[in-house]
Amino acid sequence: MRKVEIISHAAKKFKNGYPLIDKEDLQTTRDFKEGEWVALTLHNQFVAYGYFAEQNRGDGWIFSRNEEARIDEDFFSKLFNNARMNRKSLFTNKDTNAFRFFNGEGEGIGGLTIDYYDDYYVFTWYNLGLYQHKDMIYNAFSDAVTSYKGIYANLRYDTKGEPSTFKVRGKDAPTPLIVKENGLQFAAYLNEATTGLFLEQREMRKAIMNKYAEGKLVFNGFSNTGATSVAASVGGALKTTSVDVMNKNIDRMKEQFALNNIDPEKQEIRGMDVFGYLDYAKKHHIIYDLVVLDPPSFVRSKKRTFSVQKDYAKLAEDAIDITQKDGIIMFSTNAAGLTLKKLKEQITEAFANKNRSFTLLETFRLSSDFVTNKEYRQGNYLKTLVIKVD
Repeated sequence: MRKVEIISHAAKKFKNGYPLIDKEDLQTTRDFKEGEWVALTLHNQFVAYGYFAEQNRGDGWIFSRNEEARIDEDFFSKLFNNARMNRKSLFTNKDTNAFRFFNGEGEGIGGLTIDYYDDYYVFTWYNLGLYQHKDMIYNAFSDAVTSYKGIYANLRYDTKGEPSTFKVRGKDAPTPLIVKENGLQFAAYLNEATTGLFLEQREMRKAIMNKYAEGKLVFNGFSNTGATSVAASVGGALKTTSVDVMNKNIDRMKEQFALNNIDPEKQEIRGMDVFGYLDYAKKHHIIYDLVVLDPPSFVRSKKRTFSVQKDYAKLAEDAIDITQKDGIIMFSTNAAGLTLKKLKEQITEAFANKNRSFTLLETFRLSSDFVTNKEYRQGNYLKTLVIKVD
């Protein structure tokens, strides 16, 4: 394994557990080679093993700070076995069979996550550099997890026109594959870029079902395939209104409701711009008891541009306008660049602009199966504030 010299600042952060490598950490960027596994050194003294890969954020990841470690099939197999052992309670949970099996840099392999869907595993690869070693990693996984129905790959980097989702090993999954979460049933599409179920929001949906939805009129903005609306309906909501701009998601929402014995025709499902619907609701004095908002990080349409880091306060003001006094608003985001502190500041700004007050009831972060590295705050990306409008 080639030795690559790094700067002293980089050595300090890597020794403290920070996992992400940037080209600026190197003494010379000429040392960067896509996909190469390297030993990082300072003054020729070992600091860490890692690999180089260009990606959306950073240029590689740390594997280990143990000089005695060997980065081989056995190394990865041990990581996967640890992940399996740490999720025993989920594997034996009769009400849930979809969850995060391995969470990237939080468990030792930045650039790779693995999700479990009823004995099928979806490997999501975030860079070509690591994917070049896929055979070793798949073999290591099969050493640790000896029984599974199938493995799928999801490539989240530029594949230059090649397929980005496909089966790797085992049997084909049904289309859709019906999985369980907290006793609810959801359709998951393993052969698509997104399966349609955001696993990191499992605890939030459980809280909606068990604590917040009963007897309420519920608005779910940016509803995707409607899992949150299903949780609210099963939890006793009087009615749900689900709005998403993607036409494909409309049929998927109806499918999710039907799987849980809920007549989708008795729910309101709209395929339209959420911001447009909020304007419509305000003009027609439509008020809700529970509002759930989980906007994408960035939206550009003919009418507007929305950035979650800059514009969440304005979106929150619109939500306040359609929420009953003593009603609940759930403000959520998975934007890694928007910290929990900054999200709270935007929500506080919105209530101040409306001359209203609020009570923070609780905060949700990633579910426990989404293991994070405390030195890498961007990895703990999900933030949900549960607010009561005073």
